[in-house]
Amino acid sequence: MGIQFQPVPQYQQIRAFEVWEIFRDQFPVVQEQPPLNAQFETFGLPAATPFPFNIFTGASHDRFWFLKEGGHDLIQFQQDRLLHNWRKLDVKEAEYPRFENIIKQFRDEMVALQDYFARLGNDRIIVTQCELSYLNQIPVPDGQPLRPQEWFSFVAADQPPIDEFFCTAKYVLRDKDAKPYGRLYRESVTGADQKGRKLLTLNLTARGRPASDTIDGALDFLESTRHMIADEFIRATTTAAQERWKRVR
Repeated sequence: MGIQFQPVPQYQQIRAFEVWEIFRDQFPVVQEQPPLNAQFETFGLPAATPFPFNIFTGASHDRFWFLKEGGHDLIQFQQDRLLHNWRKLDVKEAEYPRFENIIKQFRDEMVALQDYFARLGNDRIIVTQCELSYLNQIPVPDGQPLRPQEWFSFVAADQPPIDEFFCTAKYVLRDKDAKPYGRLYRESVTGADQKGRKLLTLNLTARGRPASDTIDGALDFLESTRHMIADEFIRATTTAAQERWKRVR
């Protein structure tokens, strides 16, 4: 889960160490990553036209990963972005901590960053976009044919085995006045894990503009789209797959 926000003029990359100091006790490991471009869900343009763009001039800024020991939890930070990720790595005892726990952590992290920016002379974080993603990986046993209809309800049951798979869908999210404010993306594609083993992915992402550009507005967006993603997960997967995953209703 994450937010994109207006850059704080008083922040310079040399201060990235100060941001890490806020989270360092829980996230003692640092990695540098290429920056993310600003992304905005726009409407009234052709649906096939990607629309990422930068809104900055001047010096570029890196993206930093602050990781907990073991690497399952991480914060991503750059001058206009804050994200919290949980990843199930190749450790059997790692259990998904549930959305309710992660969003509490993320709220505290947003507030801590906002307090830091306030000390630099900024009033508050002004949120421009929010994002929530669920990334699922389905192993494909070696030597077995790929039959996505075993997992996905949107694939015809009589579809013959295939070699590669790619399917994407986009849904416009609308407010109570039917005005668009975001999109829900569903993407499934074949790929490989870190050990080169074949897998099938199901990635669900909601991205858009919160009703209020505040931290509370971001939390409301994440809470509401969480249920949309859950509903789409249920629609997109087969009953047999949900039983294999021991889905909790």
